[in-house]
Amino acid sequence: MLHFRARPCVFLYFSRFWPIIDAMATTMYDSVDVSQIPANAQAVAGYVGGRWPTFASLLVKFPKAQHVSIAVNSSEDADFLDIENGDAVIDDAPAWFHRQIKRGVKLPGFYTSLSKIDTLLSVLEEHEIQRTAYRLISAHYTGKPHICSPSEGIRTVVDGCQYWNKALGKNLDVSLLDNDFFGEVPKPVNTWQPGDEKNWCIEWDRIIARKTLAAHLRRLYLRGRMLLRRKAITNVAKKTGWKIENRLYRYEQLRKRTK
Repeated sequence: MLHFRARPCVFLYFSRFWPIIDAMATTMYDSVDVSQIPANAQAVAGYVGGRWPTFASLLVKFPKAQHVSIAVNSSEDADFLDIENGDAVIDDAPAWFHRQIKRGVKLPGFYTSLSKIDTLLSVLEEHEIQRTAYRLISAHYTGKPHICSPSEGIRTVVDGCQYWNKALGKNLDVSLLDNDFFGEVPKPVNTWQPGDEKNWCIEWDRIIARKTLAAHLRRLYLRGRMLLRRKAITNVAKKTGWKIENRLYRYEQLRKRTK
């Protein structure tokens, strides 16, 4: 579906703090040849138009899977807009986003190469479209499941990553999606423990929009603390039997701010 050349990762000094792949992450497949997709696929994606309009057939062939529709140009309506050479362009994104919101799509999304992510973010910000209002899937062909983040040189953590185009030795694209990509993570109980986590989150929310160097450095510090605490919570869960899918409020709040 998307065929981008992966570029080398840029590992920032804080990359060791970045989120590990969650056990609840979902694998999604897509192909111009629907027969290539495995029968037990958790999630499937397909085009609503263009040269390979596969989405309608996916609904029939994979009734139990999660479905993601993709528009190849800005005149089409879908869950995601495909931004690549020959399809939609970044400047199409704001108007397309607002049209999807008007027709009731809760979190419209964009599908593009890793190298275009920051430019897309900037254009959406110029139109006052906040990062929390949409989903992002990057194309970054490493052959290894991952979720792109600032360790790859971008300013955000994406919601999914298409990491290979020859999955299972076939003409088959495969993506890893974040655990709440489809909005199905149960709401956790509202409890804090210990208090420092609450203070980190309160301070993070207070300075998130500030563009000063001091605020930027403070956010890096807070992010590092929150990510380390997330890892510690996960380690305790493995030892005690508490499963990540039974998310506590404190863990979810840390995850939300380090996404």
